Amino acid sequence: ISDAGVLKRLDASLIGGGKVLQVVSVAKTDTFTTTSTSKTDITGMTVNITPSATSSKIFITASINYGGNNYNFFCDLLKNTTALNVPASGNNPCTIGLSGVTGSYQIYNGVISYLDSPNSTSELTYKLQIAVQNGGTFRLNVSERNSSVDPSCSSTITAYEIAG
Repeated sequence: ISDAGVLKRLDASLIGGGKVLQVVSVAKTDTFTTTSTSKTDITGMTVNITPSATSSKIFITASINYGGNNYNFFCDLLKNTTALNVPASGNNPCTIGLSGVTGSYQIYNGVISYLDSPNSTSELTYKLQIAVQNGGTFRLNVSERNSSVDPSCSSTITAYEIAG
């Protein structure tokens, strides 16, 4: 984990189906900026978890605070290298579309929640990727203007192992 992230881990004994067995969470407190129209990893928005049983489910939630200019942003949640919950067709398919910011001083929030059934006891990596509409700029945790009077936020990604 980089200096920008905070790692928290809670391990619990196997209690029964539907119980939370472990939680791994990363908070990104610094900024990330991109103008790429291709999906790019959001540095520091990655969490690793190793399920204790093949029957376990992994519940992923991410909260993204962002600014930018008046363009659309296309965000994917990935397990290892596979995008999750993305439509099979359509324009700019993505896990979540983030609205373009209408004011240079504003910060918006996007939330992703997904229940995965990995059928694995190997370490899994969940991460976020972002792409911008041609001509746009995406800024994580700060506004486009990024002035001393504008808010600065943090963003998080959390993985919960749920007993099967």
